[in-house]
Amino acid sequence: MFMSHYIFHDMCLSCADIAHDRLLKDTTLEERTALSPEDITKLFTFCLNATYLAYKDNYYQQTFGTAMGSPVSVTVANLVMEDVEERALQSYHSPPLFWKRYIDDVCAVEPSITFTMELESDSKIAFLDIEIQHHENGTLATNVFRKKTHTDQYLSFCSHHPTEHKFAVARALFNRAKVICSINDDKLEEDRHITSALMSNGYSLLHSRSIEEEQDQDRMNNQLQQ
Repeated sequence: MFMSHYIFHDMCLSCADIAHDRLLKDTTLEERTALSPEDITKLFTFCLNATYLAYKDNYYQQTFGTAMGSPVSVTVANLVMEDVEERALQSYHSPPLFWKRYIDDVCAVEPSITFTMELESDSKIAFLDIEIQHHENGTLATNVFRKKTHTDQYLSFCSHHPTEHKFAVARALFNRAKVICSINDDKLEEDRHITSALMSNGYSLLHSRSIEEEQDQDRMNNQLQQ
């Protein structure tokens, strides 16, 4: 199940209470700031309610959700989902054997939150950019997942962006394959796919191979250090 990225305005007081409780339990807070938990909570609440915007000479206040792009929104999401997660796990009569959360991608039950559900198909299910395959012997294998609407459109090598940004794109793709693919054949197939996609975006085969060689060298260095 995946929760949409919404934190509701009527939960602001709850958010403030959760934040205040976490601050009271933080034994290192005094080492990092002179502000008291009460002061920080007041500032936090002020930020949550400061959702004003102007449009065509009129002023509005957002009353549903937190401001998109606001630095405090991610903090609110983490605080609320951590609280929901703890209460759900403590109250559920049969806790799940496997539980993972990334920000607000989580399995939970909470009023006013809309869920969608995706079931395993052909012994496979996707989570973020990871495809998880369930084998008959109970083991799991992971591979890179792409949505059907994915177009392999990346930063064009012909664009007027710094060269290091373009190499960073290729480096990130190959590194993702290295981290996610648990089977070597899948890793090799993913590398071929990445190379083809990069070339269609203006990267040369030389660029692709240089990044692959860099990744291999880093892997060898890590193995030697271990």
